[in-house]
Amino acid sequence: MMNPRFRILGAALALASAAGGCSGGGGNSVTVASVPAPVASAATTKPVATPTPPPVAVPTATPSTKMSPTAAPTAAPTVVPSPTATPSAPPTAVPIPSPTATPTPTPFPSAGPATECLNGNLYTTSFVQQFTDVNSWRANNGTGGQWFTGYQWGRTNGSAGDAAFYIDKSLDLPNTPGYDPFGISGSDQLTIEAQPVGAIPGLSPSQIDNMQYVSGLISTGGQNVNGNPATTFVQRYGYYEVMVQLPGGQGIWPSFWMLDTYTRAEVDVFEFLGQNTSQIYQSIHYFDGSSQSIPYNLGFDATAGLHRYGVLISPAADVYYVDGVPTQSYPDASQNDFYFMVSLQIGGPNSGNFPGPPNSTTPWPAVLYLQYFHAYVPTTTSCSSPALRVRPAKAQPR
Repeated sequence: MMNPRFRILGAALALASAAGGCSGGGGNSVTVASVPAPVASAATTKPVATPTPPPVAVPTATPSTKMSPTAAPTAAPTVVPSPTATPSAPPTAVPIPSPTATPTPTPFPSAGPATECLNGNLYTTSFVQQFTDVNSWRANNGTGGQWFTGYQWGRTNGSAGDAAFYIDKSLDLPNTPGYDPFGISGSDQLTIEAQPVGAIPGLSPSQIDNMQYVSGLISTGGQNVNGNPATTFVQRYGYYEVMVQLPGGQGIWPSFWMLDTYTRAEVDVFEFLGQNTSQIYQSIHYFDGSSQSIPYNLGFDATAGLHRYGVLISPAADVYYVDGVPTQSYPDASQNDFYFMVSLQIGGPNSGNFPGPPNSTTPWPAVLYLQYFHAYVPTTTSCSSPALRVRPAKAQPR
């Protein structure tokens, strides 16, 4: 585990003005519903009960926030209780596996239900993103898409230990016009690919802020066509889920994470270190600098098939899920709306052993398969199903 550090660049200041809503979806692949006003008080809504998670080991170190120590976020309108941080000395590095061929996932017949029942409360979709092509989901290209391909502060996050430059075909870099890390597998899975700079003919580190790798991310918070920070979809209370197959290998570091639009509180639904393919980290980094994180042993190889990773944000607690099963809960981190990111990060020299840089065993290219992103909002309707429906995950090897 790397030494504690902040992971968001100082340029990532609080940007409340652009975080207020969502635009229409691109093509036929996006559904956006108006979001009911979340109820933050037990006096008007039945709070979501916190499930009792299975026992998990307490980590020997805490993954750090993506926030920079020089960031100066705007004060939040309310104050969230500060939980006790639990960082400690870094553990021994996990043994590095031998590289294996990247399996090709098998698509599910359905993109998922329009409603879900968690802890007796019915949730209905407020945003659904499916991926059927490489263009309609993108913001800033005239299609009405919801996803930016860079951060609100730029295309790198080196202060977090990330060695990747988040590239996009629209950049048209000299000698590499139109290079794109995104693709479509089958008819309904977005692929995000990471490679060393040397694997891209004509590309040099000097063209991409001296980063050593190129990769991709999608985010509902980014920069608009004028280069100003913007958001397309934000939400506070609700359930958020992706279905994804993750790439493995030393230094490979994919994440599904959320940022509070004002305070920069951060929820890491999962962080995955490619050298240990059966474990994820489920973390919360509060706006006051404290953090909570516990590694969760999946019981399966996350590189071998599609699985569902989600989090329920509610006033009662923030509860994490894997394949519909609650795994961990923390005190609520939310102060305001969140925006959402899926990124394929690559460890750099300053990432310690969380995950550490790639080495000669790392298989390239690293490819992440994303089936969908779903957002749900709570309703006042009760229901009897105890948890999210679980569907088996499977993949076919190449």
